[in-house]
Amino acid sequence: MNDVFADVSFRRVRAPGRIRGAVVVVVSLLLSLLSLAPAQAAPVAPVINMAATSTPASGDVVLAWLPVPGASQYKVEVSNSATFSVAYYTTGLTSALQATPTSSVPPGTWYWRVAAVDASGAGAWTVAPSFDRSSIAGPTGLTPGANGATTIHYPTAPVFTWNPVPDAESYTVEWSTSDTFPGGTLSGTTAASSFVPPTQLTRGQPWFWRVRGIMNGTHLPTDWSYALAGITIDWPNSAPTLLLPADDPPGFTPISDIELSWTPVDGAATYLVDVATDPLFSSASRLVGSPFKVYSTIYSPPRSYINGAYYWRVTAVDPNGNSGPPSGYRQFVRAWGPTSARNMTGVVVAAPTGLTPADVPHPSLPSAPPAPVLLTDDFELSWDAVPRATAYEVWLSWEPWATLFTDNSKMMKCTTADTHLTSFDAVASYPASWATTLQKFSTACFGLLSSGFNPTPGTPFRWRVRAIDLSASDLTTYTPPGPNNPIYSQWSDGDVVADAPRIFVNPGHSLSPAPG
Repeated sequence: MNDVFADVSFRRVRAPGRIRGAVVVVVSLLLSLLSLAPAQAAPVAPVINMAATSTPASGDVVLAWLPVPGASQYKVEVSNSATFSVAYYTTGLTSALQATPTSSVPPGTWYWRVAAVDASGAGAWTVAPSFDRSSIAGPTGLTPGANGATTIHYPTAPVFTWNPVPDAESYTVEWSTSDTFPGGTLSGTTAASSFVPPTQLTRGQPWFWRVRGIMNGTHLPTDWSYALAGITIDWPNSAPTLLLPADDPPGFTPISDIELSWTPVDGAATYLVDVATDPLFSSASRLVGSPFKVYSTIYSPPRSYINGAYYWRVTAVDPNGNSGPPSGYRQFVRAWGPTSARNMTGVVVAAPTGLTPADVPHPSLPSAPPAPVLLTDDFELSWDAVPRATAYEVWLSWEPWATLFTDNSKMMKCTTADTHLTSFDAVASYPASWATTLQKFSTACFGLLSSGFNPTPGTPFRWRVRAIDLSASDLTTYTPPGPNNPIYSQWSDGDVVADAPRIFVNPGHSLSPAPG
């Protein structure tokens, strides 16, 4: 071959101008044809993945589709309009192949559609079959009172519990003594799956309760779930046990200072102490103000009781004012005695003792009982104090011995707050305000200053004294304390007039001025 082409020589040949123009025309034509080629096609509509789609009547909704070749994202819309005029839920753009509405889908008929998206944009919508939603199922697992009647022992509080509802943001709880939950039913709201009623449920009757969820976003309620087997509240061991004083029907151990005590009751906020003069605690026999409300397990009355027999019992009350059963009752006898120790047996006779002067023989009075002689300027009667006494009443009698302390015209009376008494003259006048400021008595001296107490010299006397308790009264009829209804101790002579001390009063002796 080399030999064949050994003598062939090549040279550049220049084409004529008309040929070069033809080439340019051909190239331009090809470029035009290329510009008329069709653009890239949009992604096809997705196919619904029926196996993965879940549209139950209630509960979570799952919408699923198959992948579209070339698509990188998808968008989903859910609406209750077949024209999707209003979108209830939209995903925006998602690369997933399924979507779950973030808010619970309410009851009704619903429609949904999905479209694929690639670099060229969104493709056609695929409209999936519609689905129906019924009401949203309420909570389950209610306790107590759903699976059987339940008794709860106060002070343990009833706690309503249930299983959470998915996507519920809160719960409404109602409780009632009627299983139809009429108007006025008590209710409360909580974000937890348990609830404690803020007030104590009334005892002695069944209670019923129900609960429903409030769904997140839509705020739509679920169905009610009911606990209709009934809950009953009781208060076991709620009757207090009385401690002191001991039951004393015969009255062998009377009490001077009253202090009633009992055992505490778990769950009690207060106690009612009932005191009466008969064991039936009738309204006529109850003391004024009884039953008395107290906050401890000890009660001491603010006023003394008149001497006599009393019955008492105690009832516990919870913080809502609901009373338990009363305790049994006990009896005690109150007698005004000298003891001041609490809950100790008193002496029935509370008469003043230690009277001075006492009887002593006196030779100058042969025809009268022996008696000490007192000078008028040394006249003073005294006695020992009686516990709980407000004042003392002193009688001084100069009548014949056979009728002592019976004739007011031959007797001087004086009421005093002291434990001694001296002679004094009547006060001619005193400010009018004293009459209203001082408590007045029917007898003289104390608060009634227009009367004096000045024994006549040369006269034999007998005298007696008794204590007065102004804080006591007939407690079934009397309200304010005062001198109109006091109680009195026995007389110092024990109502035996012959035992009353005797005295003889002589004129006093004035000292002459000192010389110089």
